[in-house]
Amino acid sequence: MCLRISQLFFYGTIGLLLSWLALFYRYSVPSTRTTQQYELPHRPVLDGPTAVNEKLQGVAYILKDKIEGPESLVVEGDSIYTGLYDGRVVHIKDGKIVTEVRFTKQAKCGSFETEPLCGRPLGIRRLNEKEFLVADAYLGIFAVDFKSGNFRHIVKSNVPIDGRYMRFVNDVEVLNEDEFVFTDSSSRWDRRHVLHIIIEHEATGRIFKHKISTGKTTVLVDNLFLPNGVQLHPDRRSILFAECNMARIGRLNLETNEVTPFALNLPGLPDNIRQGAGDTLWVGMAGVRHAGAPSVIDAAGPYPLLRQIFLDFVPEYWWIKHVHLIRPRHAMVIQLNADGEIIQSLHDTKGTHIQDVSQVSQSGDYLFFGSFHNRYIAKLYIER
Repeated sequence: MCLRISQLFFYGTIGLLLSWLALFYRYSVPSTRTTQQYELPHRPVLDGPTAVNEKLQGVAYILKDKIEGPESLVVEGDSIYTGLYDGRVVHIKDGKIVTEVRFTKQAKCGSFETEPLCGRPLGIRRLNEKEFLVADAYLGIFAVDFKSGNFRHIVKSNVPIDGRYMRFVNDVEVLNEDEFVFTDSSSRWDRRHVLHIIIEHEATGRIFKHKISTGKTTVLVDNLFLPNGVQLHPDRRSILFAECNMARIGRLNLETNEVTPFALNLPGLPDNIRQGAGDTLWVGMAGVRHAGAPSVIDAAGPYPLLRQIFLDFVPEYWWIKHVHLIRPRHAMVIQLNADGEIIQSLHDTKGTHIQDVSQVSQSGDYLFFGSFHNRYIAKLYIER
């Protein structure tokens, strides 16, 4: 008995020492970490066109508590087309869902566990008279005909491009009826693990161009920090893309493939970009950062070791449920001119009426607001 206890003690001690050595190696050698050190510009002051107001508190709701996560919207008259958290792509008319399409036959959807199986439709655009393009975070790009309920799988995520798979297809923009561009936010992490992308501050995001007639997909830009929204510039010779993790928007010349800055040091983390009235652009903000309030993403930059420990020991599903405890409730959207200058902002500083706007779509005198988690579409009348 004493011998057995001695053996257990010996092997237990060896195991404990090996565990401590592994942890020491993991956290003392920078090359073993996945987190990167970074520094964002000093947070901007909210003044002038970004001065605080409460205009977003005037929103009305469409399908409140009947839908979840209408991330991206196409608004045409009294019709709205959007994708939802449970994998459906829907046509809403006069405030009611009249058509829904699913890309898989999965029976149970709408949870953290089933998201990769059911798909998660995000960016949506009209492709032609009959079809819409839909970017699904897990499955790729689809062309959807809402009238017939049919769809085509145009780009598949399980086919590698230049040796890397797409893990997080995000937004799409139509160049013409045969060509479109789209973003993949990461080639390492899927949408469920978006906080890994943010906390690691990794740069594996890409922008692609796809030609439908040939089926060819090419990489336009690589090594981006969580690229999400993409939008044709009013000149139609370049595209704008949001780089969420860097609080900036870049501009890609479609003829030369040259990337230049368009809007830097934004007062939030940009998500989708959409055309507004005239040559203006609306930008949804996934989070707010400004000089008048603390910002976790800004403060965490110099501390990759702490972020690595957090990633290693806190399960992703726990973050998803509790991230609201540290995320500012302040909702903000901004309007830019064709030169990338902020000309207007709308706020709900307490987040009592709306939070986390992923996209702003303008239709006449109304703005429509999408979100990756809100349980409604919001609508606001504006004076032009």
